[in-house]
Amino acid sequence: MHVKKVRVVQDALDANATIAQANRADFDRAGVAVVNLMSAPGSGKTSLLEKALHHLDAIEVGVLEGDVQGSFDADRLARLHVTVT
Repeated sequence: MHVKKVRVVQDALDANATIAQANRADFDRAGVAVVNLMSAPGSGKTSLLEKALHHLDAIEVGVLEGDVQGSFDADRLARLHVTVT
C-alpha cells in the first residue's frame, strides 16, 4: 500500500468563516439574536424548538428552515404562529 502525506495549508472552511463573520455583523447591527441549530436528522431539533417557542411568547421569532427532505418540520413550526422561511 502506498501512503502519501499531504500538508494542508488553508482551512477548508475559511470562506464559511468569512461569511459567518459578515452575517454576525449584520445581525448585530440589526439588533437580532440568532441561534443556529444543526444536528443529525431525527435528533430532536424541531422538538426542542417547538418547546422553546412556547416560552418565547413576548418575543418576535422567525425560523429559517433548511430541511431539504421536505416541509414537515416547517409545517410543524408554522402551526405555532411563527414566521417560517
